[in-house]
Amino acid sequence: DVALALQWLAEAAITPLGPGRWLDSEPPVVEMTNDEVAFSCSYGMLFDDGDGSDPVQRVRTALGLLDLTDAFGMVADLEAYVLKHEDPAVIEAFWAGCRTRLEVAEPLESLRLDLRTCWFLRADTGGATFAALLGDDVRRLAADDRLPDLTHGPLHHRARHVLEDSGTVDWADKRDTLRAASTVAELHPAVF
Repeated sequence: DVALALQWLAEAAITPLGPGRWLDSEPPVVEMTNDEVAFSCSYGMLFDDGDGSDPVQRVRTALGLLDLTDAFGMVADLEAYVLKHEDPAVIEAFWAGCRTRLEVAEPLESLRLDLRTCWFLRADTGGATFAALLGDDVRRLAADDRLPDLTHGPLHHRARHVLEDSGTVDWADKRDTLRAASTVAELHPAVF
């Protein structure tokens, strides 16, 4: 995803200079911050139909730009793009990208903030978001007697972050997942 984003940026004459610094080579040549790059590029990256990118590639490219910038404006445009699509491939590409990014000890703060304040909070997206990011996996693990898989590693990180951030999701949408997670001692701080 990062390679796709860097390629897209290079075609827009924007190249990295160092951490949080970018050069826009289009006259007038200017140095940009992560937020400025995300603000100036995210909408075009996602919504400009003239470049011929397929919708799934647009999502992956935008996730790559999110990895590079951790800018909240990037996730806001990405959210708008995903919400306007009914194509299951676009939606799954977004959730797969989110799952991967939540499987680390310290995920992107802008992504967690967007999940907390938008996806989990909204009545029309909260349950589906919870299921896509954790609920479906926990239900499968519980059915296969594999809840110990939640005790460590990437899945543990994702479970911890989702449980910590999803307090606003309706109880009916998460009850079985929380009950299953409460049997895993390593997740007790996130559950409670």
